[in-house]
Amino acid sequence: MAKSETVKALAKVLIGLAWADGKITSAEQGLVKDVMFRVPELTADDWDDLEIYWMTPIGEPEMQILVDEFLASLKSEEDKEYAMQVLIAMAKVDGKLTLAEASILHDLRQAVERLDVSMVTEMEQFMEDLLQRRAQMINGQADYLHKFVENGVYDLMRVRFGGDLEKKLDLDTVEIRKLALAGALMGRVAHSDKHISEEEINAMSRILQRDWNLREEYAAIVTECAAEAVVHHPDLYRLAREFYETTMYQERVDFIEVLFDVALASEGVVSAEASEIREITRALKLTEDEFQMARDRAAFVASLW
Repeated sequence: MAKSETVKALAKVLIGLAWADGKITSAEQGLVKDVMFRVPELTADDWDDLEIYWMTPIGEPEMQILVDEFLASLKSEEDKEYAMQVLIAMAKVDGKLTLAEASILHDLRQAVERLDVSMVTEMEQFMEDLLQRRAQMINGQADYLHKFVENGVYDLMRVRFGGDLEKKLDLDTVEIRKLALAGALMGRVAHSDKHISEEEINAMSRILQRDWNLREEYAAIVTECAAEAVVHHPDLYRLAREFYETTMYQERVDFIEVLFDVALASEGVVSAEASEIREITRALKLTEDEFQMARDRAAFVASLW
């Protein structure tokens, strides 16, 4: 069985564990998605296919089927080792591995080696520990991102213009969230060299006017919010996942070109900016070829100046 099918079967089991008590909050769903989203072998198509498993609770009979499918995918020692490496990568989602997680992974490896159904209990403990740490890590960041979407833009507009944000911007709530996420990602690129230049600020503002049809003064406010948000280092994979879930494939491809436009605004694309854009490209489940196409376009544009 292909690696992508193995990791997809594993992802279904993890989603099933999230439904263990018959319900799941949006916050819990977000944490599980954060952990799974950055597994590179879980493709964009796989991610979309998994969405149905979040819609309704997964009961015991269906959970058993998912576990059996996962066990059936572990046909060789290579398959077992691959499954463990995926779990280890998930555990290191924030760059570290706790002693408790290492101990659980040791027990989990033994269960996987034996193809023992006890691995489900080990996985449940593993995910509980991992998600608790993940929640602690992003505590404040998620709240700040929410404020960036709702308060940083909405309250500024309400105070300055005294009206409804959706009406003023002529955008619905989903588009406003997408706008804020795009601003935050552009801000990461602009700040990747530890400084946001006036040229980059102006470029971001022009992009917001062009792509969201914002008035100049509105675009300036969103740009200010983006520049402020990057100081709080919002989690890239939370930003990327939420942007992914509010966009279509072609929008994401086009957005990589937008990020290069931001980088081009001040003295061309420097190494730190290119590295940040590459990381965002991967986080959005786009390919190296799509990154290179956007980079080649940026080089051509720069050659015309």
